[in-house]
Amino acid sequence: MSTECSTLALVEGPAQLLDVIELAHACEGGDDLGELRVAVLAPALGRGREQLRGMVALARQEGLAVSWHEPRSGGASVARTVRNLLDELGPTRRLVVADPFSGVAQVLISLVRPTDLTVVDDGGATAELVQHLAGLRLRRASEERTRLRVFTSVPRGAVGPEPLGVEVRRNDYAWLRGRWPGPEIHDGADLVGAPLVEAGEVAVTAYLAAVERLVAQQGVTRYLAHRGESDDKLEQVRGLGVDVDRPTLPLEIAVRRGPVGATVIAFPSVGVHTLPVVLAGSGVRTLLCGVADRQARAVC
Repeated sequence: MSTECSTLALVEGPAQLLDVIELAHACEGGDDLGELRVAVLAPALGRGREQLRGMVALARQEGLAVSWHEPRSGGASVARTVRNLLDELGPTRRLVVADPFSGVAQVLISLVRPTDLTVVDDGGATAELVQHLAGLRLRRASEERTRLRVFTSVPRGAVGPEPLGVEVRRNDYAWLRGRWPGPEIHDGADLVGAPLVEAGEVAVTAYLAAVERLVAQQGVTRYLAHRGESDDKLEQVRGLGVDVDRPTLPLEIAVRRGPVGATVIAFPSVGVHTLPVVLAGSGVRTLLCGVADRQARAVC
């Protein structure tokens, strides 16, 4: 049964659940969250479900209460999930959300009208998110008193001036770095994959050419696949003479837990923001590279 001093977190992906664990760790000993409970809104398909299961196990090891919901199973699943979440909330009106634009989150926010709303953000669009929340506060200031916060790994200066009424707190991945303080480091470089091809941002030929160049120039020996990358593309990456791994937990955990290359290279993705923070103090060098589509090469 929920209490007045409890908080419900909504997550839809494994990296989001990692962010919630980090938030709980950062607020440990304070009253910002009270009793934190987590509701997982599982995706219908894909490898995200496997990683989510692994993250649920980790969250429970850390003492978090986690419930699993299937809002995408068809029929009246969304309505049923919202009813169950309202039951979990009980009298509390404090929410943590990882995707404030999610359909389920939007419905719940409109029904609950939370007194505290914290957004955990993995760095993808922090600046836009902060400005959106600032606009939300300006529109509703006269009728609501909602405390708005963003928990993000993006440095404060990178999101612009902090808007009035929105508190921005840094996620320095203290829990993750404390849990695995010294990863085993091997020679060579690891390349963190990104679903740029799948998103239509670059052509597959340009992406593969960039990977091939990094293999030659940076000594890449292992490719850490993003859960959104296709099997066909990964088979072509493997054809370049690189070992391809599909981590069973988020990439941030995979590289911090180790073993990991002496250099970790990332293409434009969320990892650009998170990996330098996650690997701080580990002795691993991070290198951020783009893909120049027209020249079909990596730009570091």
